[in-house]
Parts: sequence; structure tokens; C-alpha cells
Amino acid sequence: MAIRFHPAFRKFRIILLSTVGVLMLAFIIFVIVVLDSMPRLEELENPNTSLATMVYSADGKVIGTFYRHENRVFAKMSEIPPVVKNALIATEDKRFYHHSGIDLWGLFRAFGKIATGDAQGGSTLTMQLARNLYDEQQVGKARNATRKLKEMIVSVYLERRYTKDEIILHYLNTVPFGGTLYGIQSAANVYFGKNCAELSLHEAALLVGMLKGPSVYNPLKNPKKALNRRNIVLELMANQGIITPAQADSAKQLPLGVRTYGRLAHNRGVAPYFREHLRLWLQDWCDKCEVTINHNGKRRCPNIYTDGLRVYTTLDTRMQVLAEQSMQENMRLQQERFNKNMKGYEIWKKDTTIIRRAMRQSARYNTMLTAGHTKAQIEAAFREKVPMQLYAYNDKGYIEVTMSPLDSIYYYKQFLESGMVAINPENGHIKVWIGGLDQEFFKYDHVAKTKRQVGSTFKPFVYTAAFDNGYTPCTQVSGERLEWTDPHTGKVWDPKNADGKYPGKMPLRRALALSVNTVTARLITEKVTPHEVVRYAQKMGIRSEIQAVPSLALGSFELNILELTSAYATIAGRGVWHEPIFVTRIEDKFGNVIKTFVPNTTEALSEETAYLMVQALRAVVDQGTAGNLRPEYKVPWEVEVAGKTGTTNKNTDAWFMCITPDLAIGTWVGNADQAIHYPEYSVYGQGGYMAMPNIAIFLRRLYTDPMLKLEKRGFPAPKNMTSSCVETAERTTGNYNRNDAERPSNQFED
Repeated sequence: MAIRFHPAFRKFRIILLSTVGVLMLAFIIFVIVVLDSMPRLEELENPNTSLATMVYSADGKVIGTFYRHENRVFAKMSEIPPVVKNALIATEDKRFYHHSGIDLWGLFRAFGKIATGDAQGGSTLTMQLARNLYDEQQVGKARNATRKLKEMIVSVYLERRYTKDEIILHYLNTVPFGGTLYGIQSAANVYFGKNCAELSLHEAALLVGMLKGPSVYNPLKNPKKALNRRNIVLELMANQGIITPAQADSAKQLPLGVRTYGRLAHNRGVAPYFREHLRLWLQDWCDKCEVTINHNGKRRCPNIYTDGLRVYTTLDTRMQVLAEQSMQENMRLQQERFNKNMKGYEIWKKDTTIIRRAMRQSARYNTMLTAGHTKAQIEAAFREKVPMQLYAYNDKGYIEVTMSPLDSIYYYKQFLESGMVAINPENGHIKVWIGGLDQEFFKYDHVAKTKRQVGSTFKPFVYTAAFDNGYTPCTQVSGERLEWTDPHTGKVWDPKNADGKYPGKMPLRRALALSVNTVTARLITEKVTPHEVVRYAQKMGIRSEIQAVPSLALGSFELNILELTSAYATIAGRGVWHEPIFVTRIEDKFGNVIKTFVPNTTEALSEETAYLMVQALRAVVDQGTAGNLRPEYKVPWEVEVAGKTGTTNKNTDAWFMCITPDLAIGTWVGNADQAIHYPEYSVYGQGGYMAMPNIAIFLRRLYTDPMLKLEKRGFPAPKNMTSSCVETAERTTGNYNRNDAERPSNQFED
């Protein structure tokens, strides 16, 4: 018997079915619209995520990142420690390993909160990854049902495409940590100065805790909130049995431990001048497009700000830190001495043209001039007092004052500046690069850019030419006064010794130790020619153009620290010149090597000639103008050290070039403005007083550092050495004739 429904029920059923049909149609249309705005399959496979370039030191430290808008660095699977994974799962998605991208219980909870006006919750790690990977048009972060549906669809795809650990890896690589900072690797580097793989329990808990609100729980801005949030993460881990309550309690007692500055700014941290030089070099390398990379299935030139390159450098952070500390220690003392001795002799206060020239050359002046201001308006602005920070030798590294820009120029004119570089003579790898006192306040890189007169530091090239043509360190040469007449012009060159004394015959080793100008002058005019000296200098690494005139023997021309140190490395490297390099390889974001770098090498000298030059330069340290290096600065006697001081006319530039079996090191000290210097009669402006301590302090620290454990050793003698004049120079503990300066005589220059 057929069942007859009441007419009212039939009408209700029709309405119900129609409503369901309309809702289903609306849902289908909604899904179609959502699917149409979903990322395409190739976009799901290759999300367009900007990655910062990561810079590594030779000892495996991250020393910098290069990025424009997002400081994001991808970590590898092997670099994510279990403690980070466990903290993340305990805090964000404890059922992560038990769902397929969508947690139904969490989803019901989320819809319930949406109904009450609280649009949050319910997202699994996979859904959050979907939100992080794709932009606003594709998935986005809007709190609505459309975004939730997109998240679910993408999450299902991601769960089918990747393993659970790969999803965690992608998630940790994309999460924001505040501002431009993205990814666990970048966060670990910025907040703790270490790689992600090195994170401890309390550090991992802090970073994972920040994910709830990177700005709210920023440990630098809100340390109390960050500490409380970290401890909550530790409690969650203990409650879920991931760690024991005792481990949680122990970790809670630890301080936050974050670095005092929360960003790896280009002018802060280790080796800022080196990093800026590297950035410019990398940009030029990318622009030349020597290699291409795969970007979403297409080949194009690499971009240092977005492609996640990994750059491996030659710099050793352990050596770099020791060198930076040493230079700061010496320069603080040199500045105090300079200020004391220059009272009443402040030429920058007496000669107003110095200050006016500096004002016109400043960035502020030229920016205002370009903007259309008149010179009168600019000068008025330079006299207006404003709050500013100035460099200072104190614990902060700066002072806060209210001062006019013009007065700040007077302030900075008093400062002595310095540069320093160290090269491994066996392979040309640059291990230390210090371009100045502080890159935040002194932008000019004295390693890469500054060229100054080199003074007596060039004498070893004259001696090298002589040694390669039959002379030895024991050869006797007269130091008596001489005059040389140019056969073409008739001009007379009459070099003088700084102390006014002109000794008779003396061994070349002693002449170099005391930097006797007339002996070097006699070598270049009687034994070897200027053209021959230039040829040797170029073979050994000098790339700047040098005029082949006799006065070059006394360094009356300009070079930069890097090329001069490179040439000295040829002596330490047993006669082989290695082109200085600072990058060994570059990888893409997947770890594929896209470029390797090896130095060009040239056999510039015989091993025997190089060894003779080492013996002569050792006398400078053991008996001569750098005689204080061991007794005053306690450089270990077991380490053989050779070197050469240099001082230019009027005490304008002070140099010290040094070699050990491990390093060639060069340093320069002077004022950026060559008009400002010690009085010419002062010994304090000489290389042995101003520049040599930079390296002496560094050597003491270098060879006593328990981390580096460098072997204290001597220079190996060639196996087939036949000369009888290779004996060790006599060691003295006194300061032998330190008042002998090494200023070049410029009475004749072609």
C-alpha cells in the first residue's frame, strides 16, 4: 500500500530539496571560484619565495645575509635539530603525525570560534604552511571561509606531495620572526649568532614561542613577554612527555641569551667592511651573468637578494675577531697619544680650508646641493645643532650629543684611522679584513680603496732584485752619501738618511733592519735598475702602475694594503704568488655548486731568493725598527716573524708589513686627511710606533689562542740551499736604534 504524505509535508520536502540543491549549487560555484584562484600546479611545486643570500666563513660561521625585503634563509633537513621539531609540534599541532593535513577536531573548533566572532584556530601546520607559501591572491591570510577552504585543498596536496618531516622543514623555512626576518635559520643567526643546528632547548623554545606573535614576543622589544612565552612552550613539551619536568624547570632558569643587537646589519657584527666589499663584488658577479640558475623551470642570472645563494668565503672569524680586538686596543692608545701630543698643533683648527673642503666633500652637503639648496642655505644647515651619535672609544662605541654637523667635522678630523689584512701565503686566501675603526661611522674601506705612499715597506723589492742577482743578506754595501744624475734630464737625486748619519759598509741585513736609505739607493742605482725592480714587484703581486725611477726604492708612490700584503705573501710563500681571493665557492639554494674559485698562481721567485729575503726581514724584527715586537708585546719566540716598517714624509703614513709561516699581514695607520699628521720631528708617527702594534698584539693573541692552536714554528729552509749566509739574525731584547725613520727622499721624481 503506497504511503500518502500530507500535502503540507510534500510542500516542505520540495522546499527542503530545493534549498539543499541551491546550497549545493552555491557550494559548487564557490568551490569552482576558489579553485580558479588557487595556485597552479607548477606554482604549488615551485612557490615564488624570496630567499636571502647566506655568507659563511671558512670556519663554518654565518657572517652575513644579503636581502632586500625578506631576510629569509632556507635550512636543510639535516640542520633542523629534534629539539626544534618537538617544540613546534608540542606548541602548534600536537596531532601533526596523526592527520593528513586537516585536523577535523581542530576545524570544528575553528568554525565554532568563527560563529562566536573569534575567527582563529583550527589550522594545522600543513595549513599554516599553505598560508605562508602562497600570496594573498592564491591563499592569503584573510580570516574567512574562502581562505580556510583554500588552505585545506592545498594542505591535502602538500601532504600527498611531501613527507611529514619535509612539511616541517618547509614550515620552519617560511615562518616570519618579525619585520623582514623569515625562517628558523635566519632567526637563529640573528638572535643567537649561531646556525639552527646548534640551537639548545631553551633557544628553540624561545623561537617557536615567537611564532604566536613575532612582534608581541620579540625578545629584544618585549623580553618579559618573550620569557613567559618561552616557558609556556617548555611546559607544553613537558606535559606531552617530550621532555621531563626537570629539563623544563632547568631550562626555565636560563636567561633569554639573545644577542644585544637583533639584526645582522651591514655595519655591525664581525667583518662589516669585508661583508660590504663582498656584497658589491657579488652584485657585480651576478650582473655579469657568468652562470645562470634554474628559477621555476627557467634559466636566468642569479640575484643575491632573492635566490638564496650560499657563499663560502675564506675569512676566518676566529682570526678576524682577534685582529679587530688587537687593532681597537692599539688605536685607542694611539689616539690618546695623538691627542696629547697634538695640543696646540691642531692644524685642522688653524687651517679653515681643511674643514671647508671636508664639508664640501660630505654626503650631506652634496645631497642638499643636488636637492636644489643654495650654498648659503647648506652652510647655515651645517651650523644648526642637531642630536647625533658620534664614534668614541668607550664601551658603547659611540656618544650621543647635540652638535652641529660642522662641529662634527672638527670632531672627526682628530681621529687616526687604520686598515689591516691577513693572507694565507700558501693559497692566497684572505683570512682577515679590517677596513677601518667602525663601519657605522667610518664608511671608507682602507683595505679595498685607500692608496697611500708606502715608504720603506717597498725596500724589500729592491733587496729581492739584488738577492736574485747574486747578493746575500751578508753582502757589504756602503751607506755613504751618494748623488745620482738623470742622464736624460740632468736632475740630481740626493737621498738622505733620516738621522743624518751615513755609515760605511754594512751587511744588507743590517741595512734593511735599520732602514738605511742610502744603501737602498745605492742598490737601485748601482746593482739593479729601476726597471728591474718594477719587474720584480709586478711578478710578486703589485698590480698598480709604478714609474721606473730611482726614488721608487724609498716608496715615493701609492699602493693599497691588499696588493702590498699580497706581494709580501710571495716571500712567505717560498716565492710563489697566489692571487688574493675571498670566495671559494657559491651554491644555489638547493646546495648545488654553481661556481668555484681558485687563485691564479705565478712562480715569481726561486725558493732560495725568497728564503734569503725572509732572513733579511727577520732582522727588522729581531734587531731593527720593529725591535719592540717581541719584548714589549710578548710575541712568542718560537714563532719566526719577519717584517718591515714604513713611514712617509712628514709622518703622514705609518706602515708595518709582517710575515710568519702562516700569514702575511699588512697594516696602515694615518689620518684620512693627509694634511693632518704628527709633527715631522716626532717619533710617534713612525711605523714602528703607530702601525706595528696592530700586528704585534694580533700575533700574541693568534699564537696563544686555545681555539686556533697554531703551531709555533719557523720558516722552512729550501732543501738545496747552497748559500752560507742564511744564519739566524742576532736576537736582541733592546729597542735597537728605533729613532731611525724611513721617510722616502722625494727630491727627485720623474
